[in-house]
Amino acid sequence: MRWVNIHPETGEPTNDQRAQWARLALSAYTVETYPGRTFEDIEADMAGIENGDDYSAVQDLLTNLLHLATLRGWNIDELLRAARFNHTVELDQEADAANAAE
Repeated sequence: MRWVNIHPETGEPTNDQRAQWARLALSAYTVETYPGRTFEDIEADMAGIENGDDYSAVQDLLTNLLHLATLRGWNIDELLRAARFNHTVELDQEADAANAAE
């Protein structure tokens, strides 16, 4: 795993880095589902539009990840619970580090 942006206080990837990884995954997805268009292309086209194609692409990818989980026999509720928990922990870590730096 390549960690480009390491948070100086946590030693973990920054949440911005994590979002960039998600954009990479979305770009691979949208090139297939919005033929030839990267997520960045879609974001640019949807600038200022609430719940546009960029929002739909995220929702569609999440839905399709749930289809994959179903095919694999994974517990969707547990995956979602763990993802929400990890998201909260990662947000809190950066907030705590920012507060400690003040």
